[in-house]
Amino acid sequence: MIESPWMLLAISALAAVTILFALWLLGRARNNFSYVDIGWSANFAVLAVLYASLAPGYAATQVADRRDVLPAWGRVVLLR
Repeated sequence: MIESPWMLLAISALAAVTILFALWLLGRARNNFSYVDIGWSANFAVLAVLYASLAPGYAATQVADRRDVLPAWGRVVLLR
């Protein structure tokens, strides 16, 4: 767990920038920048899992959250 909110913000910003930069490079290579649009929405899911796993909190709810995040995300994708 990371106690500092600034460190958590820095890690999440680095993750988001890395994903978007990689998708931007892919868009330049294929001359199709719609990958970056998909990356914006995917970043929300990545950051949600990142915050759920790294942020401090009550341990019992964190274990429940970690156990429920991926199945819940799977249900969202299947219902879509």
